Amino acid sequence: MKNTILKGIFCAALASSMLASCSEWIDIPVEATPPVDAIDYTDVASAQQVLVGAYGNFCGNMAEWSYETILGIRGDDLVKGSSPTDQADLTSFDNFDYSAAGAYWALSGAWGGYYAGVGYYNEAIEAFEKYAEAGANAATMKDYIAQVTVLRAFTYLRITRLWGEVPVYFKNSERTGIKRLTHQHVIEKVIADVESVINDLQNVKPSQATLPGQVTKYTAHAVIAKLAAEIQDYDTVLKHTAPIVNDYGKGALMADYHYVFTNEGNLKDEHILEAQCSSRAATATGWNGMGSFQGPGAAITAKVAINGSHEMYSGWSFFCPTDKIVNLMKARGEKARYETGIIWAGQDTWYGDHVADTNPYSDRWNGKFYNPSGLCYTADWGDGNNVRLIRYADILLLDAEAKVAKGQNGDQTVNWVRERAGLPALTNATADQIMEERFVELCFEHGERFYDLVRTGRAAKELPGYTDAKRFYPIPQTVLDASKSMAEPAE
Repeated sequence: MKNTILKGIFCAALASSMLASCSEWIDIPVEATPPVDAIDYTDVASAQQVLVGAYGNFCGNMAEWSYETILGIRGDDLVKGSSPTDQADLTSFDNFDYSAAGAYWALSGAWGGYYAGVGYYNEAIEAFEKYAEAGANAATMKDYIAQVTVLRAFTYLRITRLWGEVPVYFKNSERTGIKRLTHQHVIEKVIADVESVINDLQNVKPSQATLPGQVTKYTAHAVIAKLAAEIQDYDTVLKHTAPIVNDYGKGALMADYHYVFTNEGNLKDEHILEAQCSSRAATATGWNGMGSFQGPGAAITAKVAINGSHEMYSGWSFFCPTDKIVNLMKARGEKARYETGIIWAGQDTWYGDHVADTNPYSDRWNGKFYNPSGLCYTADWGDGNNVRLIRYADILLLDAEAKVAKGQNGDQTVNWVRERAGLPALTNATADQIMEERFVELCFEHGERFYDLVRTGRAAKELPGYTDAKRFYPIPQTVLDASKSMAEPAE
C-alpha cells in the first residue's frame, strides 16, 4: 500500500456512507456505497480501505477552511481580514456578538461535518469488529479500532471547544433522543474512551508508522493531553506528555522554525497529528481552500518559477495578525517566529517571494500556511502543505504548564521551544511566561490562543467583550428545531 493513501481523500471504497440512517438532530447523507450489512467481512484486505476512508473523512473535516474560520476568529491573535462586508458575521463573533450565530452557515456546516465524521468512525469501528469475527488478524483490527477512536476523540475535542455542551455517542444506534453532556463530562468521557484502546496502537512515532503519519500511541497520548488541558486536569496532562517528551527529546523539534509550516515539514517528528495533503514525492491537488482563504490577496512575485511562471495565486485575504501579537513579537526580539508567522505587504517573505502592497484592506497576513515558491507544486497559496493539528512544541509547552501548575519546575520543556526560536532560557518559568510562550509559538493555529485563554481563566482580562457566557457558540438553530433533547439541560 502506497504512503499516499492517507492524503486528502474525501471518498474511498466504503468511505463516505457506511452510515445506516439519519437521526433527528444530525443529517448524515447516505450515498450509493455498500451499507455495513452488505460488506463481505471475510475479505480482510477491504478492512484497510475502511481505515483509509476514515482518514479521508478526518482530513476533509480538519482542513475545511470554513470550519477554521469559526475556530480561529475569537482570539487576540487574528482579525477577520478581507473587506468589511465579506463574511461580516465573523467580525461579530470576534467581538463576542453571537446574535447571528444560530443561522450562520459555517457553524451549521461544522456541526454537520464533524458529527458526520463521528458517525463514520462509529461505523468503521463496528466494521473492524466484524472483520475480526470473520477471521481478520485480531491485533491489526484492534490497532485499526484504536486509530479511528483517536480520530473520533480529536473530532469531539473540536466539537466541544465550539459548542461546549454537546452529545457524545460511540455507536450510531445511540443517537436518537440522546442528550447533551456538560463540557467537562464530554472531555472525561472521551479521555476514558481513548485510554481504553491506547495500548492497541503502534508504539512508534507517527512518522515511523506502517503508513507514515497514521495515529500511533504517541498521537493518542497527545490527544489525551490536549483534552485534559481543557479542564485543567494537570495530573492527566503530565501522565500523557511524559512518554512523548521522554522518547522524543529536544531533537524532535525541527531545527529551522521557518520550515515547520512548509511541505518540507510534512510528516516530520514535530507533527504528532496532521491532516495529510501531499508529500514531496507526490502530485498535490486542491486542498479545501485552507491555504487560499489565508493568502494575502495581493500580487505575489515568486522567487522560483512555478511551472514556468513567477506569479503566485494570492488568495482571499482572511485571518490577519493583530497589532497585539505583532507588537509582542517585536518587544520579545522574535526573529524566526516573527518572520514565519507574519507576511507583510510590500516586502519579501523570509524565503524571498515578494508580496505587493496592493490589498486595500490589510497589510499583513498569517504566514503559517505559506509554502515558498521553491517548494510548491502549483502556484496556489499553501499548495502541498499538510495541516498541522498537534505539534510537539504544543505538547512541550503543555508539559511545562502542567508542571508549574503542580508546583514543579517546567523550565526544560519551555526552554527547548525557546532555544529553537533563538531566545535565552528562562529560570523558574512562571505560568504567565509559559502562556505568553504559547501565545507566540502557537498563534494563528486553529484558535489555540482563544482556547488557552478560556481554559485558564484569562480570557476576560485579555479579550474585550468576553464573558464566560460567551465561551461557546450557540448550537445551530436547525439542530434545536429538529430535536427537543438538544434544547434540554446538559447532563
